[in-house]
Amino acid sequence: MRTPTATLPELVEALNDGMGYLYLAAERSHHPARVQLFHRIRRLKADIAADLASGCVGPLHPVPEDGSWLAAWRDACSGLPATLAHGPDRAMLTALDAQELRLLRAFRDAIGKDQPPTLRELAATHLPEVEEARDELHELKSGSAPLPLGRKRPAGGLAGRLLLRADGDGTGLRG
Repeated sequence: MRTPTATLPELVEALNDGMGYLYLAAERSHHPARVQLFHRIRRLKADIAADLASGCVGPLHPVPEDGSWLAAWRDACSGLPATLAHGPDRAMLTALDAQELRLLRAFRDAIGKDQPPTLRELAATHLPEVEEARDELHELKSGSAPLPLGRKRPAGGLAGRLLLRADGDGTGLRG
């Protein structure tokens, strides 16, 4: 059985939940780079949630009813606070990555043709940011050093070497 597509208020709630999870992860982490990443993603989620909330009509805090997307989201994330509080780093990163993947799928589903226009438009606007946040957590989980949100790894081969020479810091970006 496929989970229904999230409504706009449900996406706002999921983003708010995610901010709480990232706060717990930042509080628990002893790695300054991870703490910075968790706080950056938290701020991004807050900005996206505020924008989505501006497009909501009706109740902003939906009750997660059985069979709803939000109920499935909360069920899937139910063990996350305990993992963040007591689990090993690997389990914490794996759980956060899985949560971000669920959110990413919800945003992708929300841009479907059968969705309300406001939901489609807002989800499409913020999908690249949600993808970046998930990519950052996935890279961290996989052991790659995360780059600041909005930055991409330099191209491989000659293009990557030229970018490295051009900016000197290995990010491929100037400034």
